[in-house]
Amino acid sequence: MTAVKISASELQAQAEIFLNALFKKMQARDLKISDHWDIDHLCFRVESQNAYESYKTTFSDLGVLLTESHVNGRAIATFELHTAIQYKDWLIRLIELPAPKKGKVTRAGFEHIEVVVDLPLEEIMEKHSTIEWDTSGLEKIFNSELEANFGESAVKFHHVSLKSVINFEQRPKIAIVVSELKLLEMFKDHQPFIAGTFPLAIETPSADIDFLVTFDDPNEFANQCKEGFGLLPEFEISTGEIHNLSYSLCRFEYRGVPVEIFCSSLSTYRQNAFLHFQAEEKILKYGPASWSEQVIQLKMRGLKTEPAFAHLLNSDEVNAYQLMLELQKRPIAELRRSIRSSLN
Repeated sequence: MTAVKISASELQAQAEIFLNALFKKMQARDLKISDHWDIDHLCFRVESQNAYESYKTTFSDLGVLLTESHVNGRAIATFELHTAIQYKDWLIRLIELPAPKKGKVTRAGFEHIEVVVDLPLEEIMEKHSTIEWDTSGLEKIFNSELEANFGESAVKFHHVSLKSVINFEQRPKIAIVVSELKLLEMFKDHQPFIAGTFPLAIETPSADIDFLVTFDDPNEFANQCKEGFGLLPEFEISTGEIHNLSYSLCRFEYRGVPVEIFCSSLSTYRQNAFLHFQAEEKILKYGPASWSEQVIQLKMRGLKTEPAFAHLLNSDEVNAYQLMLELQKRPIAELRRSIRSSLN
């Protein structure tokens, strides 16, 4: 089996052709990617199992294999490129390579992009009601997705990057806690989201699992928590108010791992903890590779996560939480300039 030979410059050229065509189709349907949303990764399809093995070798020459897993009976490999694909202001570092589905005819080449967004997926769908959406991905309990098809190409929207998904899955102790507690299943109707440091791979030994949900009725949340976790060590439920927003916080410990579930009536995807997570995810992507370890070291010295990021950005650590909210909304181009400025 001979690997397909592709250079980084040839891959860049192929990606540009694909992305230009896709964006033209999206523009014709008035579907826009907000300038502060990030293009997470590109999916590259192949026509056969032999081609899958061949392109695995090809992409191994162009990057690092992060993971290869089996989903619904077929393998899916994800590579992080040594040289990111550049498109407009975005840098696309990850390539997803799925083996073909049995019985489905495909051709070799880029098929879709995936975009990390900060809106409820249902809101995106309602805003663009003339598009025939594929909503099957909304049923996923972890990182649900919304897809718009444009013939042989597509765009998918979701709330957490593939790199963060892989980081989480490569922390089996944490994944087991979430799985055994059935956190995602228990709160599936309440916009559950795993935030915090584990998906970002910047946790310290004492880190807790940060889980976000939304409930209109705090008593319903409290009752559900008592029923599900009331007998676990360190269980407690507290309430408070921040920025005129009432919230409930459930704490407990499981398998030696502290868990915090934050609940408010505000949509999970508008809660500050979610927006902070998205800002930090983008900062780590567009900042130096060393920043992940530097954040960990700053946290080991006593800084909270947001002040640690502010420190790297040479910003006031006291106002770090507001800074993360501002950075989350900045266009990718401006965010990249802020990062470059902090390095000078």
